Amino acid sequence: MLKNVAIIIPTKGYSSNLKKTLKSISEQVIAPKKVILVSNHKIKKKFLHSKTTKIQVYYSSVKNQVLQRNIGINKLSKNIDIILQLDDRVILYKDCILELLKSWNSSKKNVIGI
Repeated sequence: MLKNVAIIIPTKGYSSNLKKTLKSISEQVIAPKKVILVSNHKIKKKFLHSKTTKIQVYYSSVKNQVLQRNIGINKLSKNIDIILQLDDRVILYKDCILELLKSWNSSKKNVIGI
């Protein structure tokens, strides 16, 4: 059964959107093991507090979502089962990760993405 979820978010540092995204992640029924933000701007520290999830921030001098996602993926440890890639303006329903895990765990072994 897969259960360790990490979330990677490339961002340009638009704090009002990012704040809403991080809030929706912190309200999940099942918390992700880790959230990795990759930004080309400083992120306000007040957005980075979570009681349930470890949030790591990395910086990129290049404004490129693909590059930022790859930086995030390269920072993950091997004990992560599922990587959820989000934009910095995505709001998750409270049971999003729970439903993702249910769907993933009930799928055939040869499925590589949902």
